Amino acid sequence: MNTIQLRPYQLKSVSDIRDSYKGGNRKVLFVLPTGGGKTEAFIYMAIEAIGKGKRVYFLVHKKNLVNQISERCRRYGLKHGFIAGNRPKQYYLPAQVCSVQSLKNRLSEVPTPDLLIIDEAHHANAGTWKDILDFYGEKVYVLGVTATPWRGDGQGLGDVFSDLVLGPLPAELVQMGNLVMPEYYNFKPLADFTKIKKDRNGEYKADDLFKEMDKPAITGNAVDEYKRLAPGEPAIYSCVNIKHSENVAAAFNTAGFKAVAVHGNLEEHEVKAAFDGLANGSLHVVTFCDLISEGTDIPAVSVVGMLRRTMSLSLYLQIVGRGLRPMAGKNRCLILDHVGNQKMHGHPLQTREWTLEGMQKKKRDTETFETEYTDCTECLRTYVKTESKCPYCGAKPEIKIQQIEEVAGVAVKDNTTLDELLKVKKSEQAQSKTLADLWELKNKRGHKDNWVYYIFESRILKENGSIDWINKKYGLDAANQNDLKKAAKRAWNNFLKSKKN
Repeated sequence: MNTIQLRPYQLKSVSDIRDSYKGGNRKVLFVLPTGGGKTEAFIYMAIEAIGKGKRVYFLVHKKNLVNQISERCRRYGLKHGFIAGNRPKQYYLPAQVCSVQSLKNRLSEVPTPDLLIIDEAHHANAGTWKDILDFYGEKVYVLGVTATPWRGDGQGLGDVFSDLVLGPLPAELVQMGNLVMPEYYNFKPLADFTKIKKDRNGEYKADDLFKEMDKPAITGNAVDEYKRLAPGEPAIYSCVNIKHSENVAAAFNTAGFKAVAVHGNLEEHEVKAAFDGLANGSLHVVTFCDLISEGTDIPAVSVVGMLRRTMSLSLYLQIVGRGLRPMAGKNRCLILDHVGNQKMHGHPLQTREWTLEGMQKKKRDTETFETEYTDCTECLRTYVKTESKCPYCGAKPEIKIQQIEEVAGVAVKDNTTLDELLKVKKSEQAQSKTLADLWELKNKRGHKDNWVYYIFESRILKENGSIDWINKKYGLDAANQNDLKKAAKRAWNNFLKSKKN
């Protein structure tokens, strides 16, 4: 009997994954935000499969992930072996936790699994991963799981997976109480990133980035803001490299806080002691470089500081996600961004349309992300644009020509307030009943095409009427309440086809 009690949205995702397999897809990618419970969902599926006599392999790329999945398996009573270095060979067990390199080296030696589960699957179309997938071909079912289904260079995973199953959005998980609200501070970066070179993958070169970031003024500013906003709260700070993380930790210690740096050169028990210190209060700050960007569960963290600028959306969301896990007494997480990561990638709760095709590259590095959020000029915190004033400090934004132009075709007086402008926009949107109406409004305002779909879908999901009534009102073919999202997508796709024709 399966001992894991999944949340309703996890159960729905498991059902959607199974439906995809039944529909003929053998390689399915499951997307769920960091902290949403991906590990529980795929271990649940593994236990179910093993109960039917199947063999399941978990495939990961880091030592800490091998240990983490092994610990979760033990927690839920799933006996397992390892295909990893310095581990005994117990191939007779139907569940195996595998490091990617070890599995590649033993492909001809180990039994073939029925289900291969790939954690952090945004790595799956590179090198060794591809060798493993090519070896198994269509002989096994593959489930990839990730919070960010794009590689660091923005390329998608359509050459590996044939279908995408999407769980709830981060904002929905916050509303459900499964993640805490990120309280985001956008500080003006003190570093000059324009002169830093990038590598062939488009990421900043670490040595050049370190030279620009490892300056007393920048580190001192980060310490001062922590002292002002969250003194003594458990915090993690992302840094460029080991030396940078050590220097930042030293600065926090000098300021009277207890801080340590963690990195890949430390023993596992030393890293664990640092995280335990954040939880029990013996440490205030842990600085790191890469080590805790993936696969680390540290819910005690209520402050995430960013002192590493990255071109990778995946890395950015992984780092922020470390602080969004809930726990008793924690109702928010401060994100202290000293490097402008949000300006490039958008707010953590930004609506993103994940696809297997990846993202369209920006034309210029200076081009900022089209965002649903804005920054308060007074307190520097980020909030949803539709708010008439900052919900944190009450400051009202200045009315800009651009904001007035967004209400195209509406006569306004010179002294029109921002509140009045927003009422006009909301009224105009409410009067746009159909997809065709929303499309016309989209063209008028200059929004992107997907804006139409998200407004349309959000309306449908908020309806409380009967299925027959909702179908009639929106022109859908939903079979039940759980089918509403898929029916909305079908209606949207049909509408797009009609526009092309």
